[in-house]
Amino acid sequence: MNRIAWYGPSLILLVTVFLALTMGPSIIERIVFRGEQVEIAMAKDHAEQSISLVKLNEDFKGVSKIVEPSVVHIMTEFSEVVGKGDVFAPVNKPFTEIKKIESSGSGWVLDQSGHIVTNYHVVQNNNTRASKITVRFVDSSIYDATFIGGDATTDIAILKVNKENLHPASISKGPVEQGEFVFAFGSPYRFEFSMSQGIVSGVGRELGITRKSQGYENFIQTDAAINPGNSGGPLTNLRGEVVGMNTAILSSSKDNGAKSQGFSGLGFAIPVETIKLVSQQLIENGQVNRGYLGVQPVTLTESSAKVYGYEGQGGALIATRPSYYTPARKVDIRMYDIITHVNDVPIKSDTELRLAISSVPPGEAIKVTIFRKGQTLIKMPTLAKLR
Repeated sequence: MNRIAWYGPSLILLVTVFLALTMGPSIIERIVFRGEQVEIAMAKDHAEQSISLVKLNEDFKGVSKIVEPSVVHIMTEFSEVVGKGDVFAPVNKPFTEIKKIESSGSGWVLDQSGHIVTNYHVVQNNNTRASKITVRFVDSSIYDATFIGGDATTDIAILKVNKENLHPASISKGPVEQGEFVFAFGSPYRFEFSMSQGIVSGVGRELGITRKSQGYENFIQTDAAINPGNSGGPLTNLRGEVVGMNTAILSSSKDNGAKSQGFSGLGFAIPVETIKLVSQQLIENGQVNRGYLGVQPVTLTESSAKVYGYEGQGGALIATRPSYYTPARKVDIRMYDIITHVNDVPIKSDTELRLAISSVPPGEAIKVTIFRKGQTLIKMPTLAKLR
């Protein structure tokens, strides 16, 4: 009996090993599968009972319902004259061909009067304006649009349609901050009325894309997917309020150095503060009239600040002597002055100074705070018109 008892555990182990070798794989697979089923069921139950996830999902769907009726798909047609030499044509009547180029973009309803906001580059190709502009709404209705005005320096244009019962977009009252949820609407690659979600990755970005037109840039950076065709569409917050307009993407480079057209996680939108200022003038005047101070500013660096004894934050240094008869010269703003505030708003860079000045209509006086040789001075120039 003792001998049998001694070999008993070993015998059981051998039997177990034998069963595992012969039947083990299927049994183990069943055990693992059952465990996976339990985990999936628990995760699903948790997701269904998670109040925060359910609410977030409902909030996202709510944004779509709020914004989509105000979004439009814009179809454009450009006419390009193509010259063709014809030896049989009369000398004074050369043969020409009109080539039609179709393109598309996005936009959104600004007001009940039928004004549509979009990017200038959606309706203007180089120096050629679209010969035909058509707008399609989410209800599939289509209307011809009239070009009201455009501003190349901010890449904003206003169109108008003759349609009743519009749903104007809600406009955010304040700027967005880094980290906020945002949603990009539009027609990427002609997939009309699409929606993507991301966050605000940064603010106050400059790309240099309007440099040729002496443009003003203060872009919102987002990782919400923006692709060709999204241009002109609204960028909104969680309340469905427009905080910006989708305008540009930073494409990745291929091996041969050519630019790809796909989204690489870097999208840029014009902030709604700029849109409000520009769109109002375009509707009223068909163009934008900007204030002019007459200074050549550069961003104040830390080393330059030490040279001039300035201990504050930010600022724009006047790099050259203001010309005669400019608003700056008339109030004795000098070279090497440091502009710290405009209308009590802090100035952190030369770009912010240019934006602050250009946002004020010509003929208005502004309050300019400057630092000069250890003193803080207040100047009240009346802005001229930027030409």
